[in-house]
Amino acid sequence: MTSGDAPPGGGLPGAPLRPESVTVRPTPLGRMLLVATSLVLVLAWIGAGTPFAIVAMLCGALAIVAAVSSWRHASALRIAAPAPVTAFSNERFVLDVPVANLARRAAAFDVLVTFDGAEPGARRVGAFVPTLAAGDAVRIEAVHPTLRRGLHDQGAIELSSAFPLGLFTCRLRFALPHEILVLPRLGTIGRIERAGAIARGDSGHGSAGRGDEQEIYGIRAWRDGEGLRSVHWKLSARRGRLLVREFRSEPRLPVHVVLATSIHEDTRGNRHAFEDAVSLAATLVEHQVQSGHAVRLTLLGHRSRTIACRRGRGAILPVLRALAEASAEVHVNPPRSLTMPTRVRADEKTYVVRAGPGTNHASSGDGSVTVFDMTDRDLASVFDRRRRPGRELLLGVRR
Repeated sequence: MTSGDAPPGGGLPGAPLRPESVTVRPTPLGRMLLVATSLVLVLAWIGAGTPFAIVAMLCGALAIVAAVSSWRHASALRIAAPAPVTAFSNERFVLDVPVANLARRAAAFDVLVTFDGAEPGARRVGAFVPTLAAGDAVRIEAVHPTLRRGLHDQGAIELSSAFPLGLFTCRLRFALPHEILVLPRLGTIGRIERAGAIARGDSGHGSAGRGDEQEIYGIRAWRDGEGLRSVHWKLSARRGRLLVREFRSEPRLPVHVVLATSIHEDTRGNRHAFEDAVSLAATLVEHQVQSGHAVRLTLLGHRSRTIACRRGRGAILPVLRALAEASAEVHVNPPRSLTMPTRVRADEKTYVVRAGPGTNHASSGDGSVTVFDMTDRDLASVFDRRRRPGRELLLGVRR
């Protein structure tokens, strides 16, 4: 975690969260004080004399004052709920947590912020705030570890301080209310039509052109050798790196990506193959949208549904959300065929992605269906599983 600037105007940007628990525990030095107090109290009780009784009373009073003062010092600390997060699988992301001192006069000192990740046993990463004035706030940036595809809890934040005497630590634990949507991992598409795939007919990719510069449909990172004509200077200055506008090309043929959600056995290998299938389906959608095609996705199973990509910067987010929540359907005896959804246009190109062979998919007579089986060895020529950053897809997009 790293500390950042305070929110505009001070205080929290939203309603403060109520701590789910407040605990006061002795520090190692405080435990030594309690042990010493107990020993002196026992000596005074067995008749060691009045001085021991006075020392025991003083030590006990010191322990009580230290515990109460630590609680009073930390009780005004609060956090605001961070915004819902959208991230990509196998990519780290930052969680912004505003921390404030709601006391009217007293400043907070030596505040330790720790973060419990969404997954059990996640590493705790801390930030240290030496001073936080009364009514002031600071933003903590928690670098979140990578997560698997799907929905996850944001975790919990714990604020603790042993000020002023260092004998007791007051801890306030806050459960973060929102969820983290982790989108599928994106790879890189190579040669679409490959040997061994069930592919017939025209690929339907259309011709590449410069595009109509009257309509911007995406933002991506600048590549070496490109001109500066399409650079989005304002967004580039804000993000600290060159970003380029992408313009919609000439109308191209529609594309239909189908993900078969059935696997014949619940094994680790099949689960990994299904995750690769989800990743390939997401990469196909992203690749075709960036190429200017109208794309729709169908999750093919017993509860099939189809999601069409919108137009604009966040075009593929509805599809990626559906893929993030897709789950494998285990069928010991899978059906021999599943009915393909109807085609929107006669010239629509269809890509079927499945975790492995075993389910036949009905195709149209013109042979415009390509089937990708994740068990095929030559799939590496089509799909590079190596991670590539997908953050550019989320620029300016809110959940």
